[in-house]
Amino acid sequence: MAGVAFGKFMFCMLLITDRKANRTWFLIWLLLLAFVGYAQQKQERDNAGVIKLNTNLVSFNATVLSKKTGKIITGLRKEDFILFDEGVRQEITHFTNDEHPLSVIILIDDSGSVRSILDEIHDEGRQTLRNLKPEDEIALMAFSSTAWLVWDFTLSKKEIIERIAPEKLFPLIGVDNIDFSGSGTHIADSIYLAAKHFDKATNPPGRRSIIVITDDWANDTIYSEEEVTNQLFESGVTVYGLIIGGRHIFDRYIIPMSFGKNGGNATTYANKTGGVALNGRGNKAAENLTRIISLLRQQYSFGYVPTNSQMDGKFRKINLKVTPEIEKREGRVTILTRQGYYARPRNAR
Repeated sequence: MAGVAFGKFMFCMLLITDRKANRTWFLIWLLLLAFVGYAQQKQERDNAGVIKLNTNLVSFNATVLSKKTGKIITGLRKEDFILFDEGVRQEITHFTNDEHPLSVIILIDDSGSVRSILDEIHDEGRQTLRNLKPEDEIALMAFSSTAWLVWDFTLSKKEIIERIAPEKLFPLIGVDNIDFSGSGTHIADSIYLAAKHFDKATNPPGRRSIIVITDDWANDTIYSEEEVTNQLFESGVTVYGLIIGGRHIFDRYIIPMSFGKNGGNATTYANKTGGVALNGRGNKAAENLTRIISLLRQQYSFGYVPTNSQMDGKFRKINLKVTPEIEKREGRVTILTRQGYYARPRNAR
C-alpha cells in the first residue's frame, strides 16, 4: 500500500514539472518505487517467519507426579491438562515437554554447616550432573553474607563439578561480588541475584532452574519476598532446594523466632515456583540431587494469554489440573507448579 501511494505522489510530480525534467523525474520514480517494493516484500517475508508473543503471555513449568508412588508421569499432551486463572478456565496456547535445553544455576551456601557436605556432593554428584544433556548449560554461584559467581554458564559439566568443593569456591576473576553489607546468610537475596543472572543465559525462559544447596537457615535479607518472587517469575525460573547440613531439636521453634522476617529460604521459593525442596541429610545428598535433575529434566512447559487482559499489578492464582481421564488412568496426581503471577507487563517494575 505504501508503494502505491508513493507511486501516485511521483506521478503528480511528473505532471507539474516541465518536459525537460520529466525524464530525470521518471528515472528517479522508477528507482525509488522499485526500492519501496523490495523493502515491503522483505518486511512481509520477515514477518511471516516471526512469532510475536503478546507481552501478556504467562509462561510456567509443571511436573506431574503420582501421589501413590512419587513417580514422574511423562508423555502427557496439552489436551490432558485443564488450566484456571483466578478460577476462570484458560486456553493453553503454548505447550512443550523436554524439547528445549536447560539453563541451570547451582547456588551453594558457603556457611560452615554446609561446607563439610560439599565433598560428598563433589564425589558422588559427578554422574548426576552428567545426566544433563550436552546442550544444557550450567553456572555455579556461592553465597553467605556476600554472593559471587564461581563459574559462568558453560556446556562443560566437568568445569562445574571440579569447583563444587570448599577450597574451590573462588569468585570468578573480573566479575564484581555482591556484598549485602552485613553478616548472616542471605538466601533470598542470593536467589534474587541468581535469577537476575539468567539475563546471560542462552536458553529461553521456562527452561531455567536454580538448585540451592543450603541448610535453609536464612537470617537476613535486603529484598522482600515479593521482590524475589516477582524476579523469579519475570526470569521464568523454577527453584529447587537440596537441604543439607546439621539440624537440632530447637530448629522448629528457635530458628523462626530468632530470625523472623528473613525474606524466605529455598523451601519458600521452591513452593512458589513449582519446584521442590528435598532432604539431603543422612547421606542422601547425591541421591536427591539426582532426583532434582530428573524433576527439572522432565517438566512440561505452558503458556497462555489470560482472558483478563487488565494489567493491574495484582497477584493472580494459577490452578493446573489433569483431566478426569488421566486421573482414572494414572490415579491421583500431584502437580508441582508455580502458585501464580503478578499481572503486569513483562519487564515492568
